Amino acid sequence: MGMGVSATWCADVSAGRRGVAGSEVADQDTGLCVAIVDASAECTFVSYIGAEGVLERHVLDALSVNAKDIVYVSGYRQYDFP
Repeated sequence: MGMGVSATWCADVSAGRRGVAGSEVADQDTGLCVAIVDASAECTFVSYIGAEGVLERHVLDALSVNAKDIVYVSGYRQYDFP
């Protein structure tokens, strides 16, 4: 997670939930995606890639996971952006 308004909201929502873990990225906020839906149900998505866009291998290596755990990684990280 990053540090900022979005990160604070995510932390508040996940507070007390067992198994929610992650490292903090001090110089970025957590990213977000806003869905805009019009009256005809057409959708437009506005996304901001934040701290999750700088995920590094050592962060994943530091997680203690077992066969029943789920590790969620943002799909945006699958691409290299200039």
